[in-house]
Amino acid sequence: MMPEYVQVVLENLKEACNADSTHDPTLAQFLRYLNNEQEGIAWFLFEAVTHRWMWSTPRLDYVRELLDQLDDLDGYFPVFPGSPGYSQTIRQWVTENLDEEDLEYVNMMPALAPMNNNWTYQTPTRRPTTASTNAPRREAATTTPTKTRYLPIEFRILRSSDKKNDDVIRITNPGGDLFNVIYNDQNSNVKSKATDLTQARVIDFLSITFRMLSLDNEPYENVQVILPGFPSIMVTPEDLCSQTRELIYEGVQAVMDAWPETV
Repeated sequence: MMPEYVQVVLENLKEACNADSTHDPTLAQFLRYLNNEQEGIAWFLFEAVTHRWMWSTPRLDYVRELLDQLDDLDGYFPVFPGSPGYSQTIRQWVTENLDEEDLEYVNMMPALAPMNNNWTYQTPTRRPTTASTNAPRREAATTTPTKTRYLPIEFRILRSSDKKNDDVIRITNPGGDLFNVIYNDQNSNVKSKATDLTQARVIDFLSITFRMLSLDNEPYENVQVILPGFPSIMVTPEDLCSQTRELIYEGVQAVMDAWPETV
């Protein structure tokens, strides 16, 4: 049986795609319902594109902004009914299932060449609603080599019981000896990203971040530490002392030295 929250999202998406309906929820409403989680965003992107085959009017404004919200377009969809899985990256699947006119509108960022320690800042903005009646180009799926998938290191700075107010730090492994750090200030709706960082630079970033938290005049409640291959832990402000921070750095270093693969 389909979970209730999935039914709610799909019913609202169906009405949003109906040209005769007055129901027009913003994408931000969907994202809040999905807790702005990357796997939820990837799933909703899949549904937003495939709904055109059933309801004819795709919400390309949704698709365009969803592509901006995803951290890694060269990653893969999570597991769900109909998911392409590891057969195609998100970028490959979107390219195959939108026609040239639609691809020009959504303006998907191309794969980037490596950059050295380059910080970029992104503030999502609402784009005007548009609709298209172009049918998707259905071609035979191509088989591509399976890319190793690594779960991110994640720190959630919890400021209330509402997850939408959390600050989220994700450290991702694109493969190789350099790493990416993504800081998502959900309360301000601002995301920053640093690419191609060495292990030392990652540890420096975490060290400065955790020491700055001790100066915060609006204290957080807890920091949730999620390291692939290790138990998730919750640390209170009082316990985030130098000894605790050093243990966290050792755990991050251990993951970066031998990053566990998703199985």
